[in-house]
Parts: sequence; structure tokens; C-alpha cells
Amino acid sequence: MWFKVDDKLHDHRKSRKAGRAAMGVWVLAGSWSMDNETDGFIPEDVLSRWGTKADATRLVAAGFWNPDTHEGEPGWRFHDWARFQPSAAVTAAKRAKEHEAGLRGNHKRWHLDRGISDPDCEFCHRVPDREPDGAPDDDPIGGGESAPIPPVPVPDPLTTSSNEEVGQSDARPDIIRICDYLAEAVEENGSKRPAITKSWLTEARRMLDLDGRTEDEVIRAIDWCQRGESDRARFWRPNVMSMQKLRAKFDQMRLQAAEESRAQQPRQSRASQWLQLAADLGDQHEDIRQIGGGR
Repeated sequence: MWFKVDDKLHDHRKSRKAGRAAMGVWVLAGSWSMDNETDGFIPEDVLSRWGTKADATRLVAAGFWNPDTHEGEPGWRFHDWARFQPSAAVTAAKRAKEHEAGLRGNHKRWHLDRGISDPDCEFCHRVPDREPDGAPDDDPIGGGESAPIPPVPVPDPLTTSSNEEVGQSDARPDIIRICDYLAEAVEENGSKRPAITKSWLTEARRMLDLDGRTEDEVIRAIDWCQRGESDRARFWRPNVMSMQKLRAKFDQMRLQAAEESRAQQPRQSRASQWLQLAADLGDQHEDIRQIGGGR
């Protein structure tokens, strides 16, 4: 199995806060957890393979890890592991299903297709399933093979209630990034981190696919209304705390942000002109001094 890493991790503010050494520990620890199926738990005695407790402290401060204890053993656990990585149970079920499929493929290739019955093959001598009334199942293949094992059920984020927090393993990465970015910004401003629900994912997707926004435009809108220092930006801070509100008020906020930018531009231009004038005067003075022999 793979330990999933977002392609924006290299420039995320949390990564910059943790530092390169701690982020190296984070990646190696994630690989170890996936390999050992610990669902994101990193025991304290394992940490020394890649780093120090100081690295763990930085990861906790940046929001990547949380202190935790598992079966009496101290350590740390990845923040929101289940939202981005498959659980140990899902991984085990997938491996078992793939193993079963491989055995069935070999059985068909080497036994069914050649008309051979192998006494050591469990499929050659497996008793077919029966209907509840005792009638035998239809066997279109022959050879006494049992009915295929149904797939392992996996939670579907689209079947949950619109206000219920959902898993995001199957959602598009750009949609997840937008939702997480807004949730983190709201949390930074002292509010409880909002749950990322089905409706959040839907509204984020509609902003990108139906409204024609780019991911960068949405991120900049979130930065302006949640982290901006102007009066207008501060007004929107408590009024845009969900993806639904962000989409509904996007154009209104965009126009206000553009107006702010235009209002600031003349002042910046005048300041630039004054700086250029001062530089020109300084160059002229230097030329005159050189012509006059340094006087």
C-alpha cells in the first residue's frame, strides 16, 4: 500500500512551520505506519529511527501530529489519518480480496480451462452455494466453482447526509485542499473547526466546475475574507465560515477586494514616483561631483 502525500505539501504553511527535518520524519513515519498498519500511530521508541522528540514537538505544534497512547504505549498519531489514508481494516480486506482473485485466476487457467481437477485446489472441490429452497445454483462455468465473493463494502461519501462529516479518500485533491484551507482558516480565527460535509465537497466542486473559478482564485478569496486586515475583509470573517457561504458571496467579495486594490494603487504609484525622482536626483548629483573634480 501507499502512504499518500499531497502534491502541495512542499509549500504548505504547516510544512514551513514544522521545518524540513521534521517533515522528513513525518514522511518516513507515515510510510512506517502504513507498512505496519497502525492507523497513523507512531510509538515513542520508533521515532528515534528517523529523528528526535524535538521533531515530534514541531510536528505537534504545526498540527501534523497529536500526542497519543495506544495499548499503554506512548507516542503520537497523525492528525486526521482516516480522512486521507486507508485504514488497516480496509487495507487487509483489499489484500485478501486480491489474493482470492489471484487464486481464482490460477484455478480457471490451469484447471477449468484444461479440464483438470486438482485434489490440492480448494476451488476444484468447493461445494456450490445453494438457494434457500434447496435448488442448486446455476453454474455457467461448470466444474463446481462457487459464486464470486461479493466486494468488501466501502463507505460512499455521496450516500451520507448533506450535514454529516464524510470521508475524503475518493474526493478530488483540489476539492479537498479548498475545503481544508477554509476549515483551517476558520479554526485559526478562534472558532471551532467546521466539519467537512458532503455539502462542503459539493459546493467546492460547483465553484470549480460550474462557476469556472480556479483553485488559486478560491484560495485567495479565503485568504482575503479570513486573514485580510481591511474593514471590509473583517466584516466577512464571521459571515463566511462555510463553503456554501463562500460560493454565494464570492462575486461580492471579489468586487470589494478589487475596489480595495484600485484604491491602494494610486498611493503606491505616487510613492514609486517619489522614489524614482530621488534616485534620479542622486545620480545627477554624482555626475556633477565627478565633473567638478569631486568637490
